[in-house]
Amino acid sequence: MKKFNFTLCVFLLLSLFVSCERPNYDNEIWIAYREAERQRTSGVVIDGNMWSARSLNDLEWEDAVSYCKNLTELGYSDWRMPTVNELRTLIQNCSYTETGGSCEITDECLAEEMENWDEYKAQYSGYYLPDTIHCASQCNCRYSYDSSSDVVFSKIDDKDDRLWSSILSWNPEQAWLISFYDASLFICDIDSFAGVRCVR
Repeated sequence: MKKFNFTLCVFLLLSLFVSCERPNYDNEIWIAYREAERQRTSGVVIDGNMWSARSLNDLEWEDAVSYCKNLTELGYSDWRMPTVNELRTLIQNCSYTETGGSCEITDECLAEEMENWDEYKAQYSGYYLPDTIHCASQCNCRYSYDSSSDVVFSKIDDKDDRLWSSILSWNPEQAWLISFYDASLFICDIDSFAGVRCVR
């Protein structure tokens, strides 16, 4: 019986040391895990649009355009960058920026603003030109919800994700994107980094 107790104690001590050993994950395993998480949302259809998996890495705007143009996923090769209207279909829990919300930053409004930019700019008396003059309205939910709450603004992305749109601003060095941190729409320099989900 003493021999059995001794063997049991040795076994328990060894198992304690083994279980406390930190696993050694190499890069290949970590990359495979990230790829599996990314692909989990590949092919989601929302409002009639099919969405690709999110890009594995954040990209500059021009690289995001190329990424979508050259993407083959789920057997399809006709992917493209999403418009602002299409990105807004991914928003939930924000009455301002959800599709049909009071935020006036839409494909149609931005196209009209670009067409009449000189006229709108002439009417603006300020020294600094804002992101948009004609389409300005509340286009985020940061102040509408408690920032410590667990409100999820995206139907498929993480709250820290930012995604590029295909639409440039009046400044061709900037493009529109969406942030799911606060369900906001804003412009950013095209050499900044954000993710992309292609659409078809």
